[in-house]
Amino acid sequence: MYKSENNKFLVLKRNDGGNLVIVLDDFLDGVLVSLDPFFEEKGVRATATSGIRTEDEQMELIRQKALKANLDLVYLDCATADLRSIVHAGGHDQPYWQILWSQLLAKGQMINPPIPAKAEFEYRHADGRTIPAGNKVGLSEHQRAEAIDLSRNDLNLIARTVMYAVSKGVNGITKVLVEPNNGAVHLSCRRG
Repeated sequence: MYKSENNKFLVLKRNDGGNLVIVLDDFLDGVLVSLDPFFEEKGVRATATSGIRTEDEQMELIRQKALKANLDLVYLDCATADLRSIVHAGGHDQPYWQILWSQLLAKGQMINPPIPAKAEFEYRHADGRTIPAGNKVGLSEHQRAEAIDLSRNDLNLIARTVMYAVSKGVNGITKVLVEPNNGAVHLSCRRG
């Protein structure tokens, strides 16, 4: 059981059966516990939707985002294909997931690859920078147990509440990034 399961305003995501769908470690759990009083003070309700992810979970998230972005109209088998299979596209061999991931970035869907990889197309980062094709992107902070995503309410209000909490002494949060295309506020977290 996580201590943050007792939070009142910044709650953990659960599925329809009431089971938790977020994975945390003690550090990330502590960050959520420390944020909750500030969410309560400001009257802001939010949900922690993502914490730690595995490589396979990152690949599956790419598949789900690809389907939501209608990439299955171009890549007809993306709903069922083995995402690790190698295909010839863009003039070279690459894993199927890399094609879908690169397309998502080009469409503005910020997501890291399950392993470090080069983006096939130019894309615009959530912070507004234009990133050239061929840029190598590393693992998701979620895979390194260094991130939490928050959602549910107005994203800017969530971000302001987190920044307020940090200004009042909450430790462990190094960056707050509003990701409107992902419907989330991404918190970069560091121990110590």
